[in-house]
Parts: sequence; C-alpha cells; structure tokens
Amino acid sequence: MSRIASDCGLTTQICSVCGAQSSGFHFSAESCAACAAFFRRTVTLNRKFVCRFKNACVIDHQQRSMCRACRYEKCIGQGMERHAVQPRRDFIGAKWAKVHTQSSAQLVKPSSRRSPLPDAFTILPNEFIQQQLPYSDILERKSSVDKSVIKHRSDCSILEHLLKEEAKINDRRKILYSQLPIIAMLDSGGDFPFAKNILRPGKLRESRENSRAELLLIYEWMRALDKFDELPGIDRVILFKHCVAHHIVLEQSYLTMLLGYPEKWVFPNGTYCSISPHANDGWEDEPDMTEEMKRKLFMPLLQQSFDEIVVPMVSMGFTWTEYAALKALIFWRGGPHHLTERTRQIAKIQRDLILSALFDYYRDKPDGAQRY
Repeated sequence: MSRIASDCGLTTQICSVCGAQSSGFHFSAESCAACAAFFRRTVTLNRKFVCRFKNACVIDHQQRSMCRACRYEKCIGQGMERHAVQPRRDFIGAKWAKVHTQSSAQLVKPSSRRSPLPDAFTILPNEFIQQQLPYSDILERKSSVDKSVIKHRSDCSILEHLLKEEAKINDRRKILYSQLPIIAMLDSGGDFPFAKNILRPGKLRESRENSRAELLLIYEWMRALDKFDELPGIDRVILFKHCVAHHIVLEQSYLTMLLGYPEKWVFPNGTYCSISPHANDGWEDEPDMTEEMKRKLFMPLLQQSFDEIVVPMVSMGFTWTEYAALKALIFWRGGPHHLTERTRQIAKIQRDLILSALFDYYRDKPDGAQRY
C-alpha cells in the first residue's frame, strides 16, 4: 500500500498513480478521486489516447496537465481493472424516455401517477413540475422579455448576456435563501451566491420546500434566452422538462466546485451535505427519513456526479464563462426529435453562436485549443 509519513509520525495513504492523497481503493488499486474518475471515464467512453513523448511522461498530481495516455497506462500498471468499472447508468435519461414517448397533448396534461417513493424522496418528480406550476399555461403566453434587450443583445457578446443572467440568478438566491442583512444581499457576488462561511448543513424537507423556487429560477433564465419567445408553447414545455434535471445537477456541481470541494456537496439554497462517508453533516435523521435511507437513495448519484463532474471541473479550472455557456448548450440541445422543424433550426443556430463565442473566448488562452 502506498503511504507517506506525516509530521506527527502517522502515515497517509497516497494515490499509486499520481501521488496525491488517496481516497481509497478504486477498481482494485489505491488511488485518488481524480484518477479514479479519469479511469472510469476512459473505460466507459472507450477513449484511446496517444502519447507525444514516447510513453515516458511523468504522472504527478502537481503537474497542471498530465499526459492522458501515460496516465491511463499507469492506472493499468498499478492494478486498476477495466472489468471493475460498471456500465454507465443514465440517472436522468431513463426518466425522460417515458416523457418523450407521450403525445404533445400528454406533455402538458397533469399526471395523476405518483412516484413509488414519497414526494420528499424524489429528486425531480415529473408530477411536481406539472402540478405545482401551470407551465402549460405560462409557456403558451408571450414572453415578457423586453424587446429592447433582445435587440441590444445582438450587438454584444452572447457570453456576456449569459453571464449577466447567471448573476441575476445568484442575486435572487441571496434574497430567497440568505439570512444576511439586505445591504449585503444587494452587493452582487458574481459567480458566488453565498460565502463559504455561511453554508449550513441541509435538510431534505428544506430542499423540497425550495424546489418550486428553483424551478421558477430556471424558467426565468429560459425566458431571457434569445429567440425563446419565438418558440411554440409545446416546444417550450419540451425544452423545459428536458433541461431541468441536467441544470440542477450542473448547478449543484459548479457550486460544489466553488464552495464545497473536496468535502461538501453544495445545494443552491446555501446548504450542504458531506461527501465523506465518515461525516454526518446533512445526513441526520429526519421525521420522514432516516440517515441510512437518505444515504442509500442519494449518495450514489452525488458520488457519481462528484467524481465525473466536480473533480474534472476542479482539475481543468472550470470558469464561470464556461459554466454559463455549457448550461445554455445543454438547453438548446434538448429533445431534438420531438421539436418542430422551426425550433430545431433555432436551436442549432443558437448552439453555433455559443460555440463561436467560446472559440473567440479561448483564442487568446494558452490552453484554449485543448479546452475547446
């Protein structure tokens, strides 16, 4: 077992691949969370890498960019086993598959079906979206986005507009969830809706109560997108329902990277739960659910999101601009097979505009070509 000596005479486990602090055995080898996530992605996506330096690169966690070919070979050399990687499970797509097979009328019709789990246990209940907010009526109405704003937007950077909308979301979350004085709430914090020192352990009941507000924030963000007001009502419903789960996971992952890494998973309401199996913050028993039940239901998804989204974000130095662009790309990618031809054309144009803006954003950055 790989170890290093600490100042107090104890030993600390280290990653056998890159030398960082180990988080345990992954795929039959002792490694850190980053190397485990890298190996999992490489295997599940069947990626092939080629070394440019004769397969003799040094793999060390202190390096900014490690050779992926040599890193993978070292993972294998240290005993990681490909067959130990479980097939990818689509926690999100499976839920939406049933929705996408329904007719247009069914998409906007409130459902009487209920989840086999209690409402508080469901991460994103379809019934909650349909019953709690009258989206079929709201989305049919003309968007209230100021036409002058849309006109101005064509003359400025699309990324700049997306960043402004993200700042608005953060300001609204401060007002909704923060217990700070009003003057502090009015001080825009950019990509930080909360400070680390005011995060508090979360409760499942509290997150459930805030679900409606979070859905409304996503809806307001969508309404501010260029060309959204030109879409038919049914297409708005499809795009909304397709993007909500993805956006929730992406937003929480980004907040975790900013405020919680490497120990806490951060929620949009300023609360958190511990990622470590040895810490109890945010997992305490509640009247309608025990700690054991909460961990069984939610820890696998949080851990997978942490390994496959948060860790790579930290590793690459994921920026606020990239986050805003990715969020918009996810929205405009949604449900292409069930959208009208006109909406598909608008979505493609918007994706191309965002990618073009990202290309310009990366142009002057040293690692821009690799990131793009």
